Amino acid sequence: FAFYSEWNDRSSEVLLNCDNEVQEICGALSDLNTVGVASLKDHYEIMGVAGCVSDIERMTTKIKSLKFLKDQAPMVKKGKGYVPDLKSRYFQEDFVFGLYLISNIGNIVGGETKQMNQIMQWYSALMGEDSLEQAKKALPQTYGIVSKQQLTQFYLQ
Repeated sequence: FAFYSEWNDRSSEVLLNCDNEVQEICGALSDLNTVGVASLKDHYEIMGVAGCVSDIERMTTKIKSLKFLKDQAPMVKKGKGYVPDLKSRYFQEDFVFGLYLISNIGNIVGGETKQMNQIMQWYSALMGEDSLEQAKKALPQTYGIVSKQQLTQFYLQ
């Protein structure tokens, strides 16, 4: 089972929504140098042109064309078939120390993280309520950083 074999326009829409949320967060952090956080549209060079294929369709085509995404998903044998390996790095780290952390930074700076929050709700339901306990230790809020000013000051130190 290839990891992205069932990628479709809805998947691209969700990904681009998350990317928009990340860019909004970066925009709110105007005192920090976020130039290295390129949008996925720029990174994958899929900017649409009026009257042409949509950015969503371009992203779907791009994702399906990337050879490194054609690898097998982390799976474990169950019965006569396979299921996702929920103990893989993808499930154990990418959601918890990636998306969850970013969405919490968004909460601090006032960025909209509706799409990320929906994904994290799905993740918590899949992995169990205590799945984010380890990540809470890494959140800025855990260290008393609860405002944009505090976050900016921390990173500028």
